[in-house]
Amino acid sequence: EAFKKQAERGWLQIYILYLADEPCAFSIGALYRQTFFSEYIGYHLDYASYSLGTYLLSRMMEDFCSEGVEAIDFGSSDEEYKKRFGNVAWRETDLHLFAPSVTGLTISAMKATKVLLHEPARAFLKRTNLFQTAKKLWRKALVKRATTDEPGG
Repeated sequence: EAFKKQAERGWLQIYILYLADEPCAFSIGALYRQTFFSEYIGYHLDYASYSLGTYLLSRMMEDFCSEGVEAIDFGSSDEEYKKRFGNVAWRETDLHLFAPSVTGLTISAMKATKVLLHEPARAFLKRTNLFQTAKKLWRKALVKRATTDEPGG
């Protein structure tokens, strides 16, 4: 639905990089008031060592320069390419408010448990320079699961 509205307003931008008629990398976002808001990116894992996403982004930037785009908003998270291509960053955080009730207390405790497990693991992986490796392994596992879940897969 969001893509449909963006397309109707002329904001939707989709870039696809093909190698021998096979899509190998993509970027989807919205161009609004001279700013490109990046929403989704991806690449074919078989070509990961070739940095096709980086190549596609550099070609997009060439187009943006000729079209008068003034900024690219990469969105949240701290991916390596954002550090390489970005020049402005800021920290953001989530604020969760819970009702003063048993249900609110239960949800708060569940959220705190998740944070207590997730954040130290993330910090450890970053400290040991294993964060990107873990993300790649996670993505490969998701792709494998998705392909085995397909009919006939």
